[in-house]
Amino acid sequence: MRWVIAWLVPGIPFAYALGRLSDPDLFWHLATGRFVLSHGAVPTTDPFSWTAAGKPWTAHEWLFGTLMYWLQQRLGWQAILLFQAAVLALTLHLLLRLCRERSGSFPAAALSALLCGYVVSGTVQRPQALSWLLAVLFLLVLERWRRGKPDRLWLLPLAMVPWANLHGGFVLGLGLMAAYLAEAVVRGWITGRRVPLAGAATPGGRPTVLAGWLLAAVAAALVNPQGPRLLAYPLWYLQHRDVLNGVTEWLSPNFHLSSAQPLELLLVGLIALGWQARRPGRWLDLCLLVVATHMTLYSVRNEGLLAILAAPVLATALAGWPRLRDQTQGEPKPSRLWVLNVALVLGLLLFIADRMPWTSDPERCLDLVGYPTKALAWVDSQNLSARMLNHYDWGGYLIWTEPHRPVFIDGRADLYGSELFEEHNRAVDAKPDWKAILDRWKIEWVLIRATDSLAQVLEESPAWRRGYRDRLAAVYLRKGAR
Repeated sequence: MRWVIAWLVPGIPFAYALGRLSDPDLFWHLATGRFVLSHGAVPTTDPFSWTAAGKPWTAHEWLFGTLMYWLQQRLGWQAILLFQAAVLALTLHLLLRLCRERSGSFPAAALSALLCGYVVSGTVQRPQALSWLLAVLFLLVLERWRRGKPDRLWLLPLAMVPWANLHGGFVLGLGLMAAYLAEAVVRGWITGRRVPLAGAATPGGRPTVLAGWLLAAVAAALVNPQGPRLLAYPLWYLQHRDVLNGVTEWLSPNFHLSSAQPLELLLVGLIALGWQARRPGRWLDLCLLVVATHMTLYSVRNEGLLAILAAPVLATALAGWPRLRDQTQGEPKPSRLWVLNVALVLGLLLFIADRMPWTSDPERCLDLVGYPTKALAWVDSQNLSARMLNHYDWGGYLIWTEPHRPVFIDGRADLYGSELFEEHNRAVDAKPDWKAILDRWKIEWVLIRATDSLAQVLEESPAWRRGYRDRLAAVYLRKGAR
């Protein structure tokens, strides 16, 4: 039965991940990859907008975009879906193994991995998904070192090289290594021993060994186009709260929304069961969970980190329940379970086959319901190319599909700064200074949602005329401009 559950835990989320690509930032990531492969270099200034053209840009996720673009060009849109689903499945497979090693109970590990995987799956289409995968890998290796087995520590600096070029979450890997090192040093100081754990008498359990590999990981993180500046970039990014406060994923979780239910269930589980998992010498778990909980309540985008750190703790707590302990006596004979095992495996395979993207047709692989495809067709027919004001959510899609038309703004909020970000929002919301903003930027046409306040104002403005409008999007042109 175990081998069936071991396939179901990553298999079910894998199937669910085979939906449609819908993340708006994916498109500017693809455009970045297109730039890298066509120019043979990572962009250092903004090549996509007219408002920030030539402005320094830290393309810290360039490798993710390049990988996604390569997959799309060589294998089609379904390759991106399969890759992202495989990343999620591998993350849950490693998370299941981590929970099993920590709790000693396979049933408890499976339940914890499924719950936390439900939370992690919310970022499957974003580069954060690769950060969660690598974070679990780091935890597995560090837990192995904590037990006195340092033979896998070399994997950490090796994995740090791609991580530093995939996503800014690479600092989590360095932070985890530093946390485990700090625990070992404090424990050695308290106990007066040079090794961090009783019984861990091998040299690999010594803090000096991990300290050396931590320095190697820091050096590995420097292998990136930005060099040492990248190490400070995540901290610089977080300082721009005036910009991030306008981006949904950087806000605190809204528990009134159904999308926050997995996180709510995880937090309730930690409160209800976490105290049962307390073990002497595991104060590191508490410290990491406190930090991760604060980060998650501060910004919902960090919920994946909390889930990964909480999974082993929940598994340890659930392992104390008699029905979830590993038992060998009294279990049904294998002959009595084979029908159920076969049925579960066949059901999983049929579910995956039903959701499998067998074609690269964009209508199957992309969710374009919320994008102005018809409005852009009209724009193409009019050959509009002057200064444009576009809706923030559509900037990435425009960069990908209309590379010859520089955008006003897109999902790279850190690039544009708080002033431009605020002016865009005030104009789209038709605040009292909307006209001054459009005049100052010499906007000649706008592409916004038909329900935006600015669309209603421009509809009645004598200085503007409607070019196109449907239920989703509206295009307005300044009179006298082309």
